[in-house]
Amino acid sequence: AWAKSGCKNSGEVAEQLLIRMQEKYDRGEPTKPNLLTMNTVIDAHAKSSEKGKARKAQSVLRRIEAKYKEGDEQMLPNAFTYTTVLNACAFTFEKSDQEEAFQVAQSTYQEVMKSANLRPSHLTYGTYIKAINTLLPRDDERRYPLIESAFTQCCEDGQLARFVLQCLQDALPTQSYLKLLRGNRKGVVSVNAEDLPSQWRRNVKEKAMYFNQIREKKKVMKKRYRKR
Repeated sequence: AWAKSGCKNSGEVAEQLLIRMQEKYDRGEPTKPNLLTMNTVIDAHAKSSEKGKARKAQSVLRRIEAKYKEGDEQMLPNAFTYTTVLNACAFTFEKSDQEEAFQVAQSTYQEVMKSANLRPSHLTYGTYIKAINTLLPRDDERRYPLIESAFTQCCEDGQLARFVLQCLQDALPTQSYLKLLRGNRKGVVSVNAEDLPSQWRRNVKEKAMYFNQIREKKKVMKKRYRKR
């Protein structure tokens, strides 16, 4: 609940609740924090206005990893865990926190890419690109190569969803955006996911519902055209 409360210090409040749960569990009560609990605390940090929230979110991730290494198999962090840490970075607007948040985003993203157990989703890629957009100035020379690399890997993994395209469009000037989506003619100012190679979006879980909606819209348009 605290993750969705909009409270400025929701992360700190969630941390206190987590401590109470652990204390009760240590006394024999059935309140053992699980992965969902820990993910919710990370989310509370991400949605707070706390200073250093990216670092705090990563700290919870490290505790999850430690518990898993200690033998708690239910604490294996998943792609959502890491993506939520990236989200804390993407919504770090305090200038004095942004370099630290950038380092957190980089290390978190690299952990996902190097892991044999994690499969990044379109949300992982889009949120990472959003973090780069938030944390690096437009004239930072690191910006475009990092976005281009994430885009290339996203396409290879078949995760190029509408969300990723929107994050790309927000992060890049129009010409750089179109250049990245290679093959589009000069003058094209918008690109839809369905216009791109199907291989680039083959593993997107949202695609079935979305493209069914597209097909239904086309059917409706054909019926309207026939009535004219």
